[in-house]
Amino acid sequence: TDINMPEMDGFTFIDEMFKHDLLSHTPILIITSETREEELNQLRETRANGIITKPFRVEEIKNYLNIIFGEEIFNAGTDDEFEGCDF
Repeated sequence: TDINMPEMDGFTFIDEMFKHDLLSHTPILIITSETREEELNQLRETRANGIITKPFRVEEIKNYLNIIFGEEIFNAGTDDEFEGCDF
């Protein structure tokens, strides 16, 4: 999830997910452009599994997903495949 979204901010989104039994165990990875330490500390207090700040490399997401799922399942491809994408 991103923190700055138009309809519902990421904090509310995370809170809403944890209210539902079916979603409460879903891993959450926050991707944000926030760089203020106060905001990042708030993000660390959520129950998200990880935080990535923009701009980021695809490899960072792969690493977090491997950590979250406990195995190396996201090794296919390289950052070159995403050349020109605005991350």
